[in-house]
Amino acid sequence: LNREQRNKLNILLGSLDREPKNEQQRWIKSYFDLYEQAQDNVTGDLNSEILDQLQARWLLDNGHEAFSYVNEFLLIGKGEVEAQYLGALTRLEQLGYFNLPRYRGMRSELSDQQLDELRSRVQAARFADPRLRALDFNLATQVVLKELGLSGVEIRDVINAGSGIFRNPEYQDFLNEHKDLLVWFNPSARWSTLQAVTTNR
Repeated sequence: LNREQRNKLNILLGSLDREPKNEQQRWIKSYFDLYEQAQDNVTGDLNSEILDQLQARWLLDNGHEAFSYVNEFLLIGKGEVEAQYLGALTRLEQLGYFNLPRYRGMRSELSDQQLDELRSRVQAARFADPRLRALDFNLATQVVLKELGLSGVEIRDVINAGSGIFRNPEYQDFLNEHKDLLVWFNPSARWSTLQAVTTNR
């Protein structure tokens, strides 16, 4: 949360630990709590994928009236882009997207989210280190994750997550069927792309 938003919340509730006195205060505090819940325990960075899932569930639980109230509290107008994005989040939650397994045949206890995060970590390490960049992804994964203390089974699962053989067919079918909703999660998508996809759905 940025400092201005945190100050507003402190003014309303007195402190983050104080219990809300009414439904409106509960809406605001519970919405701000999403950002705390989506923070990485180690780095403190905000995990946008987890935040998306939490926001979708929050909208289903509290409704758009609650979200409008939160926006009014923050003096933020809900524009067309934001409204469509939140609508896509809500629909994905209703369809069960956030609970749909991405992979199959994994042997470790690592979650889908952890597998994706570890692959991203390897990619970042390769980008930063020319020596790792000279290695293929699988070998670089072994080097990076061994240093982090992961087991051989866990490292193998991280590598396998990049293979289509281990992709859950049901998850892949969902991606193909709901491109209009999932395009919002494509960081390279432009507004014209979003409009074209959503118009033709």
